Amino acid sequence: MSDLLKKILYAGIGAAAVTKEKAEEIVEELVKKGEIKKDESKEALADVLKSVEKHKGELEKFVKDEISKGLKKLDIPTREEFDELKKKVEAHQHKK
Repeated sequence: MSDLLKKILYAGIGAAAVTKEKAEEIVEELVKKGEIKKDESKEALADVLKSVEKHKGELEKFVKDEISKGLKKLDIPTREEFDELKKKVEAHQHKK
């Protein structure tokens, strides 16, 4: 597996590992350190979760695009291309 693909996968795993519970722990730690006020913690938690979801979606799109590029470079058909070819073969067999 290429280093870039490994990095992408590990980044995706890292993003997925940021759960609501982990985000709550981070916000609680910020409150303890005095970096945010207790009454700001709910809003901070919402911001953290929103940011994680945004980046998760961006990461998923990036990974999908990079995998598609890799498949194309290796001349491996996508599922859609395979299914289209399969339909053509089946149609041709039925004509016989």
